[in-house]
Amino acid sequence: WWLNVPAALKGFFDRTFQPGSSTAGAIGAWEFPPTGCDAAGEGASSTGLRPLLTNVKRVAAVSTYGAPQHIAFLAGDNGRNCIATAIRHGAFAPDCTCLWLGLYAIDSTSGQERAA
Repeated sequence: WWLNVPAALKGFFDRTFQPGSSTAGAIGAWEFPPTGCDAAGEGASSTGLRPLLTNVKRVAAVSTYGAPQHIAFLAGDNGRNCIATAIRHGAFAPDCTCLWLGLYAIDSTSGQERAA
């Protein structure tokens, strides 16, 4: 999964963060704006979706990388962006913060460096 989330994790996100409807009582992580409503209407996020998990104020993720941090950064760090941007801005509270803990170059770090 070169510099992206593993397929199993992506599948989990796809199955877990399904659309719902607050008016129809369907449980979901987000909903589309009502028909005829401006995409940036009341309660919409920057993506135009209406988040339904607004009680979530913080998201934390831990990841390991085989590449050094500068290589992951140059490649766009898609795994981090998937969690910190796509999920957070579509399903959770607008002021939700993301904590990302990445251990880079895991295959070339010593046990002492990993423990630090």
